[in-house]
Amino acid sequence: MGKIFKALRKPWLLSLLALVLLSLVIWFVGPLVAIADKVLLASAQSRLLLIMVALLCWGLNNLRLRQQDTKASQALTEGLQADAAAQPETRSKVNPDEQMLHQRLQDSLALLKGSAFEREGKLYKLPWYIIIGAPGSGKTTAIQNSGLQFPLSDAIGNEPIKGEGGTRYCDWWFTDEAILIDTAGRYTTQDNPAQVESSAWLGFLSRIKKARPKRPLNGIIVTISVQDVLAKTATQKSLQITAIKQRIQELNNHLQMQLPVYVLFSKMDKVAGFGSFFSDMEKQDRSQIWGFSAPARPSTDIDAWFEQEFSQLVAQLYGQVNHRLNRETSQQKRCLVSEFPRQMQALRGLLQEYVSSIFSTNQFESPLLLRGVFFISGTQTDTVSQWVTSLAPVELMAPPVDHTGQDTKPYFVQNLLKNFIFAESNVATVNQRVTQRFRVAYSALLLASLGGFAGGLFAWTNSKNLNEQYLDQSDQAIDLYYESTNGGLDKPHSWSVLNEGLNLLKHLPTGFEEKDSLYTWPQGFGLYQGDKIGAQAQTTYVEGLSAFFMDDFSRLLLEQIAESFDDDERLYEALKFYLMLYQPEHLEQDSLLAWAQVLWQRSLPGEHHQALRDQLGEHLITALEQGALPTDFDEHAVATAREALVATPLDMRAYRRIKNDHLANHPEQFNVQGVLGKRAKQLFTRRSGLPLSQGVPAFFTYEGFHAGFNVASVNLAKKLADEQWIYGDTLAKSISDTDLEEIKSSVYQQYLYEYQTRWDYFLNDLSLLPFGTVTRGKTVVRLLASADEPLIMLLKAIRKHTALAEAPGVDKETVQALGRVAENVASSQKSRLERLVPTELIAKKAKLPGQDIDRYFSELNSYTAEDGSAALLSLQEAIYGLNNYLQKLLYAEDLGQAAFASTSGGTQKQALMQLQISVDEAPPQLQGWFQSLGKNTQKVAQVATQSHINTSWQSDVLAFYEQHLQGRYPLDKTSQEDIKLTDFVAFFGPGGVLDSYFKQYLAPYVDTRSQPWRWRKPTGMSAKVLEFFQRADSVRQAFFAGSENLNVAFSLKPHTLDRIASNLSLDISGANLNYHHGPPKSQSFQWPGEDPSDNQLSFSLVSRGTPISVRGDGDWGWFRLLDQYASFDAGAEPGTVMLTFAVNGIETTQELHPSTRVHPFDPALMSELSLPERL
Repeated sequence: MGKIFKALRKPWLLSLLALVLLSLVIWFVGPLVAIADKVLLASAQSRLLLIMVALLCWGLNNLRLRQQDTKASQALTEGLQADAAAQPETRSKVNPDEQMLHQRLQDSLALLKGSAFEREGKLYKLPWYIIIGAPGSGKTTAIQNSGLQFPLSDAIGNEPIKGEGGTRYCDWWFTDEAILIDTAGRYTTQDNPAQVESSAWLGFLSRIKKARPKRPLNGIIVTISVQDVLAKTATQKSLQITAIKQRIQELNNHLQMQLPVYVLFSKMDKVAGFGSFFSDMEKQDRSQIWGFSAPARPSTDIDAWFEQEFSQLVAQLYGQVNHRLNRETSQQKRCLVSEFPRQMQALRGLLQEYVSSIFSTNQFESPLLLRGVFFISGTQTDTVSQWVTSLAPVELMAPPVDHTGQDTKPYFVQNLLKNFIFAESNVATVNQRVTQRFRVAYSALLLASLGGFAGGLFAWTNSKNLNEQYLDQSDQAIDLYYESTNGGLDKPHSWSVLNEGLNLLKHLPTGFEEKDSLYTWPQGFGLYQGDKIGAQAQTTYVEGLSAFFMDDFSRLLLEQIAESFDDDERLYEALKFYLMLYQPEHLEQDSLLAWAQVLWQRSLPGEHHQALRDQLGEHLITALEQGALPTDFDEHAVATAREALVATPLDMRAYRRIKNDHLANHPEQFNVQGVLGKRAKQLFTRRSGLPLSQGVPAFFTYEGFHAGFNVASVNLAKKLADEQWIYGDTLAKSISDTDLEEIKSSVYQQYLYEYQTRWDYFLNDLSLLPFGTVTRGKTVVRLLASADEPLIMLLKAIRKHTALAEAPGVDKETVQALGRVAENVASSQKSRLERLVPTELIAKKAKLPGQDIDRYFSELNSYTAEDGSAALLSLQEAIYGLNNYLQKLLYAEDLGQAAFASTSGGTQKQALMQLQISVDEAPPQLQGWFQSLGKNTQKVAQVATQSHINTSWQSDVLAFYEQHLQGRYPLDKTSQEDIKLTDFVAFFGPGGVLDSYFKQYLAPYVDTRSQPWRWRKPTGMSAKVLEFFQRADSVRQAFFAGSENLNVAFSLKPHTLDRIASNLSLDISGANLNYHHGPPKSQSFQWPGEDPSDNQLSFSLVSRGTPISVRGDGDWGWFRLLDQYASFDAGAEPGTVMLTFAVNGIETTQELHPSTRVHPFDPALMSELSLPERL
């Protein structure tokens, strides 16, 4: 999976995805974008061309980047070869070892030059790291045991490539994830290497900087051997630290960047106890990172940071000691395991000296970017480990030996390099020169953008002004229209007013007449409103023609019909032209215009109306061309005119005769029981209460239509007259025999209507059998989900009778029926039909009469198509899912628990949602079948859930309440027995019995943010249940105040004291309030306090008689004092309570200030808390 994500993050793939998104935007959004009101991407060819150009640019850019990376890699390779070939002049002699290394470098670079590293540009694209460390610090061992892949290992093995020339002190490691430059140890330990060697090295860095200008290097890895830390003298350490620091500063200064530095303390196995402590680690555990990272910025307080992080690391080691001791049997190793954290703790000062000295800089040095300190062990040896501290047990004073002679294992190396150091290869800052060039380019781009913005702003401002002028012209034209028409054409008006108003609408700016006018380009720039306003103006004119002009013209024609009943010929013409307005397929435009001119000539006579008549004619032509029909059709006038032209129709009588004859001969019906057999009663019911054996009469089935109705109705069929549309659907005895075809059409329409009505009623009357238990619901759903799929079986059977135009598997009987139909038309047609449709070759998708039925039930037919409807399959899948859900409920060990888990966890919601989505996609006739399925499933699950909730309530909550709280004070004010504070906390406290039950069972269903609380969805539980839990929540807030323990804080301030009392003393839970008629002082109290049973109120009398005192004993003594002797009133300040004590006629009033809004000093808080027996 990681490789997949790594592949998906490749730049070329991401850019390809971006190109695909850009192509989609060009294809779908391009036609919607106008530049200067020109839709440049309106055509598919222009969009396709732009996409191809973008694809070409993408390919060329990828080729450019690939060549750039390859060229950079070649330059690096050639630079290394040139550097290796050049021998310093100062080296007069070359020993054989150096000659061998020189030849090996040449061979390796030649191999590298032809490898995939160079061809794919990896030498340039991979991150580069320099490794700095003293000789024997474990650099090479760490790399070899890091788990990295070496692509050139087949040719040169896993050994590094030795450098020459400027890189003679370096080993090159070419891995699949990074290129590591392992510097020689003497380069690190010598703070001033030879001048010639230093110049060559700096020259090599310059070539890297030239070939990789953005980030020549990605980081510095500093390795320090713990053995050196323990063994070296202070002087040696100081020299090593100085050399490391100088090398880091040298790299940063020469490359002009700030490189992240990773400090690796190696050979941790030399610390006593390391091997024993980590000996049980698996390979995956040994791959993890051991150490601590630093923030990605120069640290200012290295010592404090290191001390804090190292202390946490040691604390983690101490936390693992017990676990390791329990798993170790060797006494010696157990002692070493116990001692290892102490050794690490003693090592802190020594390590901190290195880190602090290297990364603490002065004002003349650039700050170093420390990214972390880590601890590794590349391999283990049998050499004796070292004690860091001498404070070891006596039995451990012998030299510690952790390694057991087994195979060595790398510790804490692999993930450190792969998942941390290489993963943040971009932490290194960019070269300063590159940054400067970027700033210059950015500034130029910013100036160009500002210039473009200023130009665009001017263009848009000018376009805005021009468009506002255009809108003002449109407003003026509209105002003129309303003025000329006295408020609009919707009021009664003459032909002249109508014509003037329509002319104004027609000549609106960019309206119908001026829709092809050009606009000036300054109006564009995306602000041009002519298209929007012009489209609306054109639509307004056409709608005006339809709503006003054509309606008036229609009324003019109706007047002619009303005046023509005494002249059949004239009535015929008037009716024909009137019907033409509503039936454009019969329109004869020239004849209608001529008729209109005749009518207008009579209503608007004279030469002075000629221009008006011509303009009205133009409006009529426009209306006809635009399809602007009149809004009202006077069916009564048309029917009256037709009655005057034709005789009474015979269609009703003919249809009744055909239907009754067929029903008498075919009494059978289509019903559910006939399709599903006994399973019908287990699955379906009729809403009307009718039995499932009743259904749709055979006359309204596939066979009834083709072999019954069509055969009978064809005997009545004759061709209608060419102008039957004028006479309507009636048959006139005075008209020719062709009118009989009209009877056939009318009969067919009646049959079609009843056919649709019968099937609609039957389908809408069916419903799945409701259920009230999980067992019964499982039976219904299991049958629906059975292998033979009864639901699909029933729908396929129904489809046969709603898709009449299809002839799947036509048999001999159907062919004979077709023959009988054709025989009544012509005997020659019968023989032709038999030739074209033989029994064995009839196509399964042949089209037959009945397409009107098909169209009416098209949605149902598509849903139940023979080749499988996706929506129907989705419904069947939803039923399978519901069946699985009910199975899990039914076979669960605890039905209630399973139901509760499904309702609260979303399983039920998912199953019901999938069912509801599938039902919504079903045709309307079928949606009612499944209404009860989801509701009943939800109901039975709700009942089971409520039962489970009540069972848990009685066993977990009610039982605890009855045993520890019921009948005890303060829930029962009259009780002498107190509720133990621990029981009160366990029941009412946060995370207690009541709170845990509410969160586990009721919280998902309750909206606690509303006041009062309310149910989020129906649960079957009453609102009183919520009232109890809300009251219990108030108790928790009052007594616990956000704490897990009882915490009632308040203060009392004396307000009044009877004069017969000289002093008041009030002790509450170990705290005391004294008052002597002086200035009142507030006293704070905390209940239950140190001694909750110490509660006493005392009055000292002026007469110096025996003081009067009362006590409240027990943990609830303070509240008992309040119940027995105190009364409560609201204080003057919000939230305060006036507390009045009355003892033997002596009263004192105290001002009580609770620390919380909800407090326990409300007498109704506990008294109104009633625990229901059932929820």
